[in-house]
Parts: sequence; structure tokens; C-alpha cells
Amino acid sequence: MLLTKRLSLYFIGLFICITSSAQIDRSQIPLGFSLTDAELTTLPFQSYPLPADISAVSSEKHGAYPRMGTCVPADIDIVANAVKTQVGGSVCFLFKMKIAGAKGLVPYFDRFRLSQGSVIHVYSSDKTEWIGAFTSANNTDNGFNALGLFIGEEMIIEYVPGENASFDELHLNEIGVAQQFVPSKRRSTPEFGSSQNCEVNVNCPEGDNWRNQQRAVARILVKTGSEFGWCSGTMINNTGNDCTPFLLTADHCGIKSNGGYASNNDFNQWTFYFNYESTDCSNPNSDSALVDDFLVGSSRIAYSQDQGGDKGSDFLLVKLKQRPDSLYNTFYAGWNAENIAPDSGIGIHHPSADIKKISTFTTPASSTTWGGTVNNTHWKVTWRQTASGWGITEEGSSGSAIFNPQQQIVGTLTGGNSYCNTPTAPDDYGKFSYHWNSNGSTLQKQLQPWLDSLGTGLTQMDGREKCITGIPNAIVPFRNSDIVFQLYPNPTQGKCYIQSNAKIQHVFVYDLTGKLVGEGEHSGQYAFDYLTSGVYTIRVIAVGKTYIQKLIVAK
Repeated sequence: MLLTKRLSLYFIGLFICITSSAQIDRSQIPLGFSLTDAELTTLPFQSYPLPADISAVSSEKHGAYPRMGTCVPADIDIVANAVKTQVGGSVCFLFKMKIAGAKGLVPYFDRFRLSQGSVIHVYSSDKTEWIGAFTSANNTDNGFNALGLFIGEEMIIEYVPGENASFDELHLNEIGVAQQFVPSKRRSTPEFGSSQNCEVNVNCPEGDNWRNQQRAVARILVKTGSEFGWCSGTMINNTGNDCTPFLLTADHCGIKSNGGYASNNDFNQWTFYFNYESTDCSNPNSDSALVDDFLVGSSRIAYSQDQGGDKGSDFLLVKLKQRPDSLYNTFYAGWNAENIAPDSGIGIHHPSADIKKISTFTTPASSTTWGGTVNNTHWKVTWRQTASGWGITEEGSSGSAIFNPQQQIVGTLTGGNSYCNTPTAPDDYGKFSYHWNSNGSTLQKQLQPWLDSLGTGLTQMDGREKCITGIPNAIVPFRNSDIVFQLYPNPTQGKCYIQSNAKIQHVFVYDLTGKLVGEGEHSGQYAFDYLTSGVYTIRVIAVGKTYIQKLIVAK
């Protein structure tokens, strides 16, 4: 997948050692990419029936997360069911599955263990979709795992064994079958994906004062039993200021449609997507230029246990299994636990699982209740129109935060009635002040014991930058938002386009050792026929600035 991050020249030199600790190692190319499309298309595959229509469990925007699909039970040993394939001098195992009519597939494992050197990739027969590589760095403590949402009805799981492959386990116990709320790969309509067309992209001018908070927001692929769907959440700081990977979302994001909560194993399979956003204010025509930064696994720390706000403020605090990689450029948002109505602010979220959006309010929030049984648990917020649109919330925005003028979290979204055709209808956010210690007397019903585990007594906290460990004096990469810069297709088989809204002065191509292997002087199409398969760094000089992206050549 395309990385749209600006890296320092110093960071290029550290690329190889840093990616070894990344959630997904994109420096490794699938062996199957050396096979022709025809060879991959004709691979034998296992077919599974499309499950019953899930519209009956799909929520409206009233305190329930939108179900995108259901899980088909499976009992698949990937290696035993795969086709053993010789590619050059190496051996890989290719397992192909198909569920006709599915819009997307999610491989869920109950036994996932890779030894050092073993690798997993997921991709399509035409090589246009690709997720990976997964390595031993992706192992979980209990074997439950997921490989993220794969768009399409058919996918290939490639397993390359390492030297200690006898210790590997790859058992697929469920296949998530998505039937709605799947981001479209290409659209000709004005909006991108499935959100409404009045939404405002986070990199529009409305987000200029909120760039840090923007980096804290994640799209969450939640799983509750046999159902899965979308919510939004926010990485959050604590008084230890130590980058503990806490993420705040809504209690109702962990509730099954027939009642009951997600299990510990479910939380181990929650998937968190970072930086899924347009690079500027316009909607892209394709998501091929969007990043695919995600990590899998969390544990539930505290939750309001109020059935989604019916008897409380509807909060859920999870701890990610690992800290987001330094490349993800994550910010840990600040918060305010005082019961003070914000007189203005914003919300940042992923409506209908779409790219990141921003909503703005300029009239004071008012105190309200969601379920009607406990008073003053929520803030009622009314959005306003801005220059770029009229940001509202939708299904999938649930759990996202609102920020006060001091850029602190003061609430999390339960639900409401704002739509493009009713933009002034209010939305209700569970109060952070109520989350703090008012949902109950036990530690599991409060935020305070976890966000202030030091017992400082602080009731507000500023956000902090991401943490980088083990890299002395590292220069932190950051994302640029002041220029449109696209490199596509990526991966490429030999030709690609480099386009920018600023004049490109020079293009340099480096291999992973930092050696200059090519250069050019214009935007438009570039031929990289001279490059062998591998990962390269493209450095572009435009209007006095340097922009760097990774290019994958797969011939």
C-alpha cells in the first residue's frame, strides 16, 4: 500500500532497522507477485456461501454501531489446505478463498503463530489489493488475530515458511463477510466512500488548528461475537505522560445486537486504522493513494456498562496490544474532566467508515441525557455550516470525541439525528466528566483510575506527541497537508505517475541502502523498467520542499 508520509533524510538511513518493529512490514513483497495474473487466477479455491442479509442487524444512528457483516464459521488449517508452490528458489503455500457476492472479507484466526522468518501476505489475483507482510511481530499472546478488511469477494493468503516453520500455527476459525459499509475503491460521484456529501474532510482549512488531534483519531473495525462493523475512537494521554496506548470510544461499540458484550477474544481481533484520510480538502477518486496503517488487538480496560448510554455516559477505554508504530505519527489527545460546557469546538470521526472528517460547532453545548433514566450524562451539540461544507455525524462516527477550544476531549459520541438534510438536528456526546468517576464505584466503570493511575488529582491534561523508543536522536517523520502529492499505481510493474499541485523540480529514486538508482525532472508518467522487483524510496523536490514516499516494484 502507498505510504504518504514525509520522511527525513536521516530517517531513510534508519528505514531497514525501524520497519522490523512495524506492525506490518511493507518492505517484503509476496513471492506470488512473481507469478502471472493468469497463474493466480487459475489457482484452485475454496468457496463458501454468502451468509443471510445482515440488514436486520444493521443499526440506525441511535446508540448502536453499524454492522457491516457477519462471520462464517470456519475450520481451516491454512498450510494443510494451501497449494504448495515453487517460486524461483523458494517455496510458498497459497490458499485461495471466495465468497461470491461479498464486498469484503476479514480473516479471523483463533490460532496464529509465526516463527522468526515466516511470513504471511494477503492479496488479490490481479495484485491490485495487497495487505502484508505479517511476521512474528504480529503474534498475539493468546493466538487470536485478524488480518484486516480485504476489499473484494476473493483473496489469496500466502504463507512462506521460515527455518522454524514446525512451530507455526495458522488456523482460521471465522471469515468475516462484509456486505455493506465497505469503502469503495473507485467512485465517480463527488463523495468518496459511503459518507454523505456535506461532510468536510479533515485536511480542509477547518482542520488547520486541529492537526494534532487529527492524528489521534482512528477508525475501528470492531467485532462482537459473530458480527462486525465500524466505530471511531481517539488515542488519549494519561497523567504519566508515558504513551500508554489507551484509546477512548463508546460503550455501545462493544455491544452485540442481541445484547451482551464483546468477549476478550473479540477485543483481541479489533483492528485500528490510522491516517485513513484525504491528503487535502478534496475527495480522492480512488483509495489507492491512501495509507493502510493499522494494527490488531486490544484489551478492554474500563467501560460504563450502561448498555450504550441508557443508564450512563457510554464510554469504553481499551488498551492496544502494542503502541502504534512511529511511522503512524500518532498523537495522544488531552482531556478535561471538569463539567464545563464547551462554548465551541470540533469533532473528528470516520462517518460510514469513510475517510476522516471534521465537524464544527460554535454555539455552547448544553447538558442532556441519552437514555432518559439518568440526568445530565451527555452534551448536546449542534453543528454549523463552514466554508467547506456542513460537517455532521453518521453511522461509524460513534465513539469519536468532541474537543473544546483548549483542544481537550470533553465527550464521546453516542448518537443523534444530524444528517445532511437535517444538519441542525443535535447529536449527543457522553460527558468526559461523567466518564471520569460517575458511572459507578468500581474501577472498571471509571476513567480516573486509568488515566490518572499516579493519583495526581489532575482534572485536565494536555496531549502529547508520539513516543519513539530504542532510536536515539531519531528525527520524527511527519505528514504534510499543504500539498497534493500522488504516486500511483503502487505497487507498479514498471510505470507509474507522479502528480502534484505544485511544480515538481526533480525526482530521485533510491534503493533501500540509500543508493541513488534513477532520477527525472518532470511530473507525469515515469518509466521504472530498469528497476528490479523491490522497495524503493522516491524523493521529490517541489517548490523548495522535499516529499518522500515508498514505491514498490513488483514484476
